[in-house]
This record gives sequence, C-alpha cells and structure tokens, in this order.
Amino acid sequence: MKKWVFGILCASVLLGGWTYWSFEQKQQVAVKAMEQINKNNQQVSLTGELRKQVKQLTKEGYLKEDITKKEVNQLSKELEKLQRTNQYLISEYQLKNVSFDDFAFVEKQLDIVYEKMAIQESVNDLFDSKKMALNGSQIKDNLPLRKNLKDSELVALRQDLNNVFGSRDVEFRESIERLLTTTEEQLRFFICQIKLDKSSGFIFLKNISIGV
Repeated sequence: MKKWVFGILCASVLLGGWTYWSFEQKQQVAVKAMEQINKNNQQVSLTGELRKQVKQLTKEGYLKEDITKKEVNQLSKELEKLQRTNQYLISEYQLKNVSFDDFAFVEKQLDIVYEKMAIQESVNDLFDSKKMALNGSQIKDNLPLRKNLKDSELVALRQDLNNVFGSRDVEFRESIERLLTTTEEQLRFFICQIKLDKSSGFIFLKNISIGV
C-alpha cells in the first residue's frame, strides 16, 4: 500500500515538474515570438528601413525617376512576408495587443505608388517614342503621338485620373491634366492636317480630271 501511494506521489511530482517545465518552455518561445514581431514592426515604423525605402519611391508627390515595377514588387513582397510572419506568430502563441497600424500605412503608400505607376504607364503609351513623356516630375510634351491614338483614349485616361486621385495629389494630377490637354491639341491639329491633305488631294485630282 505504501509503495502504491509512494508511486502516485512520485508520478504527481514528475507530472507537475513536466507541466511547469512545459509552461516555462512555452513562455520562453512566446517571448522570442514577441521579440520577432517587434523586430518586424520596427521595419515599418516611422524610422524603419522598409518604410524608408517605400517613401523613397516618391518625391514631392511624383514618382521617383526611372522607377521600375520590379523594385516596387520587391518591397511589396517584403512587407507581405513580415505581415504574414506576425499573423502566424500571433495565432500560434495567442499573443495580444499587437498593432498592424504601421503595416496598413506602408501598404497604403505602396497602393498609391502602384496607382501612379499605372497612370504614368498609360500616359507614356500615348506617344511613339523611346523617351518618356512622364518620368517622375520630368515632363516632355513635344514627343510624337502614337499613330493609332484616338481622342476617346485621352477622355478615358482623364476620367481614370480624376476617379483615382480626386482631390488628392493635386500637383501630380494637374501636371498630367496639362500634358493631356497639350496632347489633345496635338491630336486635333494632326487630324485637321490629315483632313486638309485629303481635301487638297481630292481638289488636285478633280482639277486633273477636268483638264485644269
């Protein structure tokens, strides 16, 4: 009987020791998980390196010159990786009071960069030139127009510009609107020239046919 009681006591002590050790281990792992989360959060904080790199994609409301989708995509992937890691650690170790506000802010800045890149690409597609009509804050309004350019494309692009940016990024939006206005004038002049040329050719052929 005494041996049986002693066995139960030993088992209880061992179980209690194991439970305590297991709890301590989980606590240590949770602390390390929180340290990693804080490290990831620091990357997107006000002084964080990733946030700094995203900020450098724009300057005074314009995209930086010679920006590429590759570099923007890379930063977007880094942000997504950090955010996924935090979400996993929070779920795995049931951590609380972890903010994603800085992640949301940086993600919003990247969304704006993508929007501006799409507009810039559409603007440059209006022209038949290796040079860029819009490259950051640099604007060239004397490039040759694309041969099959239609006025409806300019109207649609202007509408997209207003729908996306509305009253924000005023300087960026107004710069593009001025460029679109110049482009519309060039296109109308080009169309008028074609009509005049056709009209002149018709008169010339008509005069020949009647022997003038």
